[in-house]
Amino acid sequence: NFSARWTSKISFKTDHYRFCVMSDDGVRIWIGEDLIIDEWHGNNGVEPICTNYWVETGTYDAKVEYYEHGGSARIHLWWEPH
Repeated sequence: NFSARWTSKISFKTDHYRFCVMSDDGVRIWIGEDLIIDEWHGNNGVEPICTNYWVETGTYDAKVEYYEHGGSARIHLWWEPH
């Protein structure tokens, strides 16, 4: 039973990006002020959760919030141009 928050600045080139996360339990992901993934509930971390998001060239604040509610802990985040 714990939670974590990670923040960073990420540079993107103008494009559609596909953001995916696998988490055992809840996760929220922001790019700039936009909440792009909101899966704040128990999850088994087996199936990826993905969304497409358009960004303009620039550097963005990124934030990931995660919570684990017992058992195994897992979070894996990735993105790629789509």
